[in-house]
Amino acid sequence: MVDDVGSFGPANWRARHLRNRSEAWARSIVELAREGQLPLDDGDALSIIATIETWMAKSLVPLSLPWSY
Repeated sequence: MVDDVGSFGPANWRARHLRNRSEAWARSIVELAREGQLPLDDGDALSIIATIETWMAKSLVPLSLPWSY
């Protein structure tokens, strides 16, 4: 999946397909965890990823920069 990303043609297409498949699998695992169908342990990676939106919405403080754009 990683080796052929920079290639051209069928090897790249295969790498992209594998990446898309892996991302779909990971997305489904996170969705199952968010729906409560998978157990979560505090502090494990799945727990952090599955709850990051809720955590950010509750505790994210706006960033104040010393400069402006």
